Amino acid sequence: MCGKRIKIGLSGLLCLLLLLQGLTCWAATPQLSQQDLTRLEQIFSELSSNNKILLQDSTQSALDLIQAQKELKQSRVELQELKELLVRLQAASTKIEADLTSSNDLLTRANQSLAAEQKQINNKTNSLRRDRTFWEIVAGMAVAGAMYSVIK
Repeated sequence: MCGKRIKIGLSGLLCLLLLLQGLTCWAATPQLSQQDLTRLEQIFSELSSNNKILLQDSTQSALDLIQAQKELKQSRVELQELKELLVRLQAASTKIEADLTSSNDLLTRANQSLAAEQKQINNKTNSLRRDRTFWEIVAGMAVAGAMYSVIK
């Protein structure tokens, strides 16, 4: 499309040069031949046609520019909305991360507390076993002593 415009522009300039040359000659010679007049009419017709094409292209370019500006404006609005959404999501992510850290800390403390309590229970169980074994030995000795007294 751009190459076509350049060709049209160049042909228009060539026509103007021919026209100026023809006008210079016309000033020197009082009469134009029918062939020159026909050629001038043809040049003016081509220039008019080229002008219409350029005007149509210019109008279409203006419409395309308006559409592109509308799309750019819409894109800017969407970009701003996305930026705001990103900020909200980052804030939510930060809060969730803080909550997760807090939950992990609570879980770690609960596990430590549970481990300490389990250790206390194990110590108490071991102590009770020792006490039971001690009393079993004492009871066994008492029974043995009683049996020994009875047998003697």
